[in-house]
Amino acid sequence: MEKETPVKLVIVGGVAGGAATAARARRLSEEAQIIMFERGADVSFANCGMPYFVGGTIENRDQLTVVSAAQLKNWFNIDVRTLSDVRNIDLTAKKVTVFDFATQREYEEPFTHLVISTGAAPKRPCVPGHDLPHCHVLRNLSDMDKIMGEVNRIAASQDPKTKRAVVVGAGFVGLELADNLMQRGIPTTVVEMLNQVFPPVDKEIAKRVEREVRNSGVQLLLGETVEAVEKTSSDGNILVKLNKAQEPIPCGLVIFSVGVVPESSLAKNAGLEIGPRGGIVVDEFMRCKTADAIYTNVYAVGDVVQTKDFVTKNPTQVPLAGPANRQARIAANNVFGRPCTYRGTQSTAIVRVFNATCGITGCSEMALKRQNIPYETAFIYPLHHAEYFPGATFMLIKICFDPATGKLLGAQVVGEEGVDKRCDSIVRSCWSPHAEWTSSPLLFKQASPWKIYATSNWPMLPSLGRPKILQTMSDSLRPAFATGIRSSSKWKSSLRSIQKRTRSALLSLTCGRSGNESRQEVSQEPSILPWMSLGNATPSFPRTVRLLCTAAKDNARTLHTDSWLRMAMML
Repeated sequence: MEKETPVKLVIVGGVAGGAATAARARRLSEEAQIIMFERGADVSFANCGMPYFVGGTIENRDQLTVVSAAQLKNWFNIDVRTLSDVRNIDLTAKKVTVFDFATQREYEEPFTHLVISTGAAPKRPCVPGHDLPHCHVLRNLSDMDKIMGEVNRIAASQDPKTKRAVVVGAGFVGLELADNLMQRGIPTTVVEMLNQVFPPVDKEIAKRVEREVRNSGVQLLLGETVEAVEKTSSDGNILVKLNKAQEPIPCGLVIFSVGVVPESSLAKNAGLEIGPRGGIVVDEFMRCKTADAIYTNVYAVGDVVQTKDFVTKNPTQVPLAGPANRQARIAANNVFGRPCTYRGTQSTAIVRVFNATCGITGCSEMALKRQNIPYETAFIYPLHHAEYFPGATFMLIKICFDPATGKLLGAQVVGEEGVDKRCDSIVRSCWSPHAEWTSSPLLFKQASPWKIYATSNWPMLPSLGRPKILQTMSDSLRPAFATGIRSSSKWKSSLRSIQKRTRSALLSLTCGRSGNESRQEVSQEPSILPWMSLGNATPSFPRTVRLLCTAAKDNARTLHTDSWLRMAMML
């Protein structure tokens, strides 16, 4: 009997994808030889925390280190080789060529399985002066240390021309940097090519963030591009020339935050298939492939891969740590014979800028338009906790959904508090396998001062289809909407009437429930507002609002009057 070849797993790149692959692989096999090559000095660190170290929110640099090379060796017996650049992959001979910066030598390392996690590199605009000494990008801890040195220098300066920073790009990282630079007392200018901040979100959401940024003292220049960066001869400062502005901006620091590109040249030179945006093409098992074949022992994970959008099923490129960690676990499972597939990336992210928090999941309206996908939108303006409890603040929720099935396509939330909770609920709804109009209703219980969400084990609704459900709800709710809902003095009693009738309508549609059983359960569930989740098993804001509005012979786009807003806040 032929002896099985022991696994020798070589991982190219660390941080989220590479380190997670190595840790998972060791948990699955005590005998496998695992080698991880990292070009930089830090093998795994918290990228998202770097702007907050610049601003002083995170005071200890070691807090950004997720795990060190020594810890990976001691805890998991993983051979971590930092300052080692993999320069070639020979898929036929199953070996990689490595250059060691410390010893200045080049050598080859064979493998039985290979995982590519080379990540993505920050873009630098192709303008004169982009590589001057005071111009930086932020990718790793070494970049952060350089920026930190510049920040300390200009923070101590008394020259107003020196004591200013220019951030090019108003995306997530750009605005986080602007926030933290302002926290250090450094006047900051943000230059953005588009006419809005946060390009992934729609304008209604971006406007809220833009207002917060301007009110916090940041000079925000939208619709502007950098034409050149020049070094002044007198004081060593730099001038940023824009395409529309009459006068250049003198400053002591420029940070480019205009996006990233996948570092896929290594895979491309090895003959692997590369997508139109530069990502490595993988299948659902995270395996790499060529135009003719799939490599069963070569995988790719993280920011370098092209994945499938979970909502649209189209190819996408999403440089986020969450998907990278998930892909890493799936790749390691498949290496060791545990078949596991990646279902796609939903593009969920959240960011805090000054006093505003903005979250997004799934597709925005802009993305749906760009891909010609049918959709409708709903806007909701709830308070982040109960109205009677002090400190309640409004938030804006924009939801896109399929007009034919009610399926959630994406959502965006902006506010001061509670944004993460709403995003989590919507994310769960998007991932629900019940992507049809018939699904189990949910119960939302309200507690003081925050709303606590809880699901009830109600039976699945029968497959009645959209028209019958809407007609049933319409017949039940129309009297309640006609009882003075637009009078501010009667809206609470009207809501209770709607609540009771909605509960009765849902119970009457429940499988295997007699009238007596329905009435008994209604009496046992006081102060509960049932939500009709048309296509999911979790909270579904737009479908509920749209259902109630349709039942009242109205439209979700009319939720902007005061009475409708009060109604939406309660929901």
